[in-house]
Amino acid sequence: MTDKREERIAGLLRFFADVADTDADTDTNPDAIVLPTPALMREALTNCLHVHSGKWKRTTPRWETSNVANVFHKIVRWHNGTGYLGGLMMARLDCARIENARGLERGTLFEELQTMALCLYRGNSRALNAWNSALVGRVG
Repeated sequence: MTDKREERIAGLLRFFADVADTDADTDTNPDAIVLPTPALMREALTNCLHVHSGKWKRTTPRWETSNVANVFHKIVRWHNGTGYLGGLMMARLDCARIENARGLERGTLFEELQTMALCLYRGNSRALNAWNSALVGRVG
């Protein structure tokens, strides 16, 4: 039996690499897409996908199993939800805890996981659309 999760992760990592390549040089382009390291992306995806089916887990991975996957799952769920800001702020605080524990550069993990989640949705976030409608109003 093949491991569907590994196939899906490999495909997603290729997709993220393509997205990052099209936006390329972060030194000359301040708006360039910045993603987490491949190891962090793999950790987040591995614990958010079912082993045999490769489908997205409905429940959030345990913090003890993978804190990165726990936060990533929450961010992805936020983008597919109503946009309650409390959930997003808790994810930001959790990212700060992870950065402190792993010695990562402060303030980058949350943005990288956000970008990764938006790439999964191909830039179409229900939560962001709801906030845009509430703050700007409907166009058309």
